[in-house]
Amino acid sequence: MRLLFLFSLVLLNLITDQKEISHESSDPFAFRLISTPNNIDLQSESGCNWLSLHFSIRQNGNQIFVNETGMLGSNPNIKTTQLETSAFLLGISAKTDTLIITGYKGTMWREYKAACPNGFCALEVDENAISPSN
Repeated sequence: MRLLFLFSLVLLNLITDQKEISHESSDPFAFRLISTPNNIDLQSESGCNWLSLHFSIRQNGNQIFVNETGMLGSNPNIKTTQLETSAFLLGISAKTDTLIITGYKGTMWREYKAACPNGFCALEVDENAISPSN
């Protein structure tokens, strides 16, 4: 009986941990993303501690990580170290004529692929969705 009780506690802890890393959005954010060949501009509309970010991006699929505090770099370990402390965590990467945005935390979406002919596109990004922008 005691073993069953301990097993139940462990199982409950695992379920609780899984819920904490779900994609449920808790803090609203919004920004505009403008892609030009090899460059990304982000313009915050709400929920970010930055007004704008500008960085270069290579067309090789490597991710640049962004959260509410700014651009975190491209080291894959960032995803692990920032997951608990970030309100939202996104990975932005590019391949030929395609921009890929991956939501790791704080989004209702998991991944969005945008067609960016010749590297050009504009998107509205928030915790609920990504949509083309004019």
